[in-house]
Amino acid sequence: MAVPGTSAGQVLKDVVAYVEVWSADGTEIYSKAFTNQLVDMGAKVSKTFNKGVTHVVFKDGYQSTWDKARKRGVKLVSVLWVEKCRTSGVHVDEALFPAADPQELLPHLMRKKLCAPSPLSEVDSGHHSAMEKRLQEMKEKRENLSPTLHETPAYVREQHSTAAFFVQV
Repeated sequence: MAVPGTSAGQVLKDVVAYVEVWSADGTEIYSKAFTNQLVDMGAKVSKTFNKGVTHVVFKDGYQSTWDKARKRGVKLVSVLWVEKCRTSGVHVDEALFPAADPQELLPHLMRKKLCAPSPLSEVDSGHHSAMEKRLQEMKEKRENLSPTLHETPAYVREQHSTAAFFVQV
């Protein structure tokens, strides 16, 4: 629903956007879907963050992109801004849809994007000890299912194999 006298394809005609939209776990980039919506509303979309960019559509992106946009005074908007412009048919005020600051999510982003191990906390150490306990249980279960050479009675060893395989050191 466009404003009278404005076609839906011209709602964002003065916008030059750079789009950096990632999945929450950082494994997939979803920028293309938002790029297409912006173009349909008349915006130009840049494949690089250059001096002509007026807006950065940002979700779970890189800190360097955030910092560059802030330094240049570029409008940082969330994907919700794109959706609201599309559904309302007007250029919505960007201040109503600010992008989330990745600095606030830094521990999450470090694990996600940098694949750096997180420092052990009390929660992590509890999880770690639970994993150790489970590993120990698995080892014990395995040992109970398949006895070792030393646990196998001599008469069973002699019956089921040749002496060459059971020479004890």
